[in-house]
Amino acid sequence: MSRFKRLELPDEESAQNELTLQGNLKSDWARQADDARRAGLYESALRLYSRCLEADKSLVTAWCGQVQMLIFLEEYPEAELWSKKAIELFPGSGDLVASHAHSLSRQNKRADAMGAIDKALAMTGESAYRWTVRGEILTARRSNLASDCFDKARLADPDWLTSAEIGLILLHYSQTSRALMSLRIAIENGPDAPYAWYLKGLAEQRLGMTGKARESFQTTLELNPQHSDSLSRLRELDRGEGKLWNRLRRLWS
Repeated sequence: MSRFKRLELPDEESAQNELTLQGNLKSDWARQADDARRAGLYESALRLYSRCLEADKSLVTAWCGQVQMLIFLEEYPEAELWSKKAIELFPGSGDLVASHAHSLSRQNKRADAMGAIDKALAMTGESAYRWTVRGEILTARRSNLASDCFDKARLADPDWLTSAEIGLILLHYSQTSRALMSLRIAIENGPDAPYAWYLKGLAEQRLGMTGKARESFQTTLELNPQHSDSLSRLRELDRGEGKLWNRLRRLWS
């Protein structure tokens, strides 16, 4: 009997080690996905959320994150498809229903999107994402009630990423002044977040606030010297100022 026990122990230990390894991998991929998302690296985040699901299909946050990344990458039909697959597995998840509403809204299926987000908000629990999606749907409808939803999203989760992604949504709908207000809130909550500074610079550039935009892109580079998009934006500003100077010089000559 004792011999059998000795034979079984390594198997039990091996199984436990395998479970621990899988758990560590899932946690690491989830952390990396979050880091990529916070850096605006949506393709990388998408791949990492997919890895999480390969390891464990029960991770609702990874399903939701995968759909959100597809939306930010403007892969709207694909986002709708995966949101449906996820809801089949987890019909009680309000966030997944919200992700479905989000994908519908981006395809201008506004009536269906509103029905889906109303359903999501009526489900158990509360999240910033549900209010953010409702705010987006109302923004698409040009409703003044959108701001109330975005405020509720920030109350539910004051993380800088909430306000940054609201700003990104408002930029998508060409609500640039409102986007800038949201991005300023993001920087108040996350002054060391390079992506928040980059998005702020993007809004300022679109509004013609070239001096402020330059400061925002330079701050992004101070926080992350490898931020290539900020370098590209600064070069655009330099070219624009060069063209303006040449036009003025011709007028004065």
